[in-house]
Amino acid sequence: MSINPNEPQPVGGVSINSTSTGVWGFVAVLALAIGGAVGYGLASGGSSTDASVCLEFIDASEKALDYSVEALGYASDGMMAGANFDIQAIERSTDKLYTLSDEIDAHAPTFQSTRDECRAAVGE
Repeated sequence: MSINPNEPQPVGGVSINSTSTGVWGFVAVLALAIGGAVGYGLASGGSSTDASVCLEFIDASEKALDYSVEALGYASDGMMAGANFDIQAIERSTDKLYTLSDEIDAHAPTFQSTRDECRAAVGE
């Protein structure tokens, strides 16, 4: 069987393209949420309580960005491994993304609740 490098190759039930698309989707949604809520909160000139609540959101956002950077690194490693037809390295990268995905899922409620509290504090 020959491998066509122009087509995504399934590894562990996930293709490289679907994994990297999910990571980029997460980054895009995160950027919109941070830009919208924090930018609006800062522009509206809220109280110190508003600032405290929004600072918690910024802290949660920074953690989410750390996850994004880590995920992009794993996705990049997986794509390089794919370019080299290194199936074991692709599987390792995929496993790391799955593990990180669990961490992101665990962090999501904190991110969402602090985002909502910040928006409520600034009257959005």
